[in-house]
Amino acid sequence: AQPQRQQRRPPGPQVPHGAAGELPPEMLTRETDPAVQAAIHAAILEQNAQAQPPVPERDPAEVLQQLIDEAHSVVGLFTEILTANANSPEVLATDDMCQQVVTQSKRVQAQVVRAIETGAAAQTEGTFEVLLEINDSLIKNITQYDQLTAEIQQVLQAAAEPPPRG
Repeated sequence: AQPQRQQRRPPGPQVPHGAAGELPPEMLTRETDPAVQAAIHAAILEQNAQAQPPVPERDPAEVLQQLIDEAHSVVGLFTEILTANANSPEVLATDDMCQQVVTQSKRVQAQVVRAIETGAAAQTEGTFEVLLEINDSLIKNITQYDQLTAEIQQVLQAAAEPPPRG
């Protein structure tokens, strides 16, 4: 155990921490003046408010349309990749581009399900049906991908695992 150093205190009257309000008036500085503190605080709050512009409310219909557009493009791309590589599951299981499309498809599918569950889609006529169709397509693609790559995934997992000790 090392001996603890004593903190050096500045010369002058000893004032407990946070006791600025108890100082005699002649010792009050601009920083401890409540009016100055309030002004500084207000200036900081104002500066923070200017630094972070408010995020504009997005129109729910616009958000849904963007989701539908993204989902359509993901379904198209995923279907294309599955068709092109149906006979080469090792490419599907290991290619970076394929992995990105699979990840994006799963993310979009989760968003589609959330939009369906929250009822946001029901507010716009026809949107609900479109989202259900997209969800079906995404699930079909993900299922087909999983089936095509099941064996490869097992081989890859086995290769990644350390060999059993004997």
